[in-house]
Amino acid sequence: MKLDRKTLKRLITKCRLRRETLKRLETERRLRDKKAAKKLLAGDFNGAKRERTRADLCANLLAPAKRRKNFWWIVFFAILFIMLCTLRCSTDIWFELEAENITLTLAKDWSNNRQSVSNEFVSDKIIIDNIAEVRAPAFNIPKAVYPEEESTILEVSGKDVILNEFALESGKKVELNFRGNALKFYINGMTLEGKLFFVHHADLMLETDDGEIIIEGSADPDLSEIIEFRSAIAEPVLLELFSKTDWKLNGLQAKEIGFLQEVPPNSRNFRSTIHSGKVIVLEAAKEKALHKGDCLILKGVRSRRIDISSAKNGMKISFEGSVSEILAGPRGFERNLTLTWMEWLYNRQMLFISLLVVLSFLGKNFFLGE
Repeated sequence: MKLDRKTLKRLITKCRLRRETLKRLETERRLRDKKAAKKLLAGDFNGAKRERTRADLCANLLAPAKRRKNFWWIVFFAILFIMLCTLRCSTDIWFELEAENITLTLAKDWSNNRQSVSNEFVSDKIIIDNIAEVRAPAFNIPKAVYPEEESTILEVSGKDVILNEFALESGKKVELNFRGNALKFYINGMTLEGKLFFVHHADLMLETDDGEIIIEGSADPDLSEIIEFRSAIAEPVLLELFSKTDWKLNGLQAKEIGFLQEVPPNSRNFRSTIHSGKVIVLEAAKEKALHKGDCLILKGVRSRRIDISSAKNGMKISFEGSVSEILAGPRGFERNLTLTWMEWLYNRQMLFISLLVVLSFLGKNFFLGE
């Protein structure tokens, strides 16, 4: 049947007429019930019987329509219940774990400077590859610029060489790996600029990736000296620090987080680097322990705060924020910790009760036509 404007209008009119008929029958049934009650109380048994017969006739005519409406009422609530129990919502979580590797796509710019004592890195040796520019007056290098296509490596070693001025850009991918006393930053798609400070004897070397030494020197400063550097845009830039002291990287925000590492590189074989930890779903007080080799998969990340610091088994990583989905557990057997809408409502009891009241009212008045 062709559904044109006239046909649609005719169907709407028919539905309205049918609804009006059902309303009139329901009104008539109630009226006859009232009259039957009045006549019965007045002692008119025959009259009460006649009114009761008419009320029953109206009820019989209404019964199929009510059964149909009851059926659709049940279907509606069954679908709603299934949706509430299966569809999942954004979930607030907190986790703390120890891992050797973490990959972040930054949600906001992050910077470190001399005032950020909590983010200071004190190292015995620092290596930065893909160097494009270096300025080191203490080593008689007022300014050295190298073509960006050459992979030039800067190595600075000495007691208490400090890296505490550098920045990371929003939207860029950063990978951190910490094993033993070596912390490696892999920074993709951005220029890395920063400063190194030293107050004791230090050695500096610039070399190509095939080992050819470009510049080599030593310095014994009387006061604090600075080495400024800038990398080329490479995929990735490697910043490597060797330190025996604790370090912290606080206040990061990310929109993607992962704990997998490709071993060996370019093999497409990824393994989880998590050693231990726990995840807490804040809104439901649901907790999941993490063990060595477990996976933690986060989707739709909206972090409020990420703190990373040195730990016994790699890095200690603390996260607070929300995710659209979280899976945790042994690889291939991860458990979905994301809250369903039913769990979300249940943990907001007043809202849950209010919803039940509203749905009951709608079920009675709309579906039953009362």
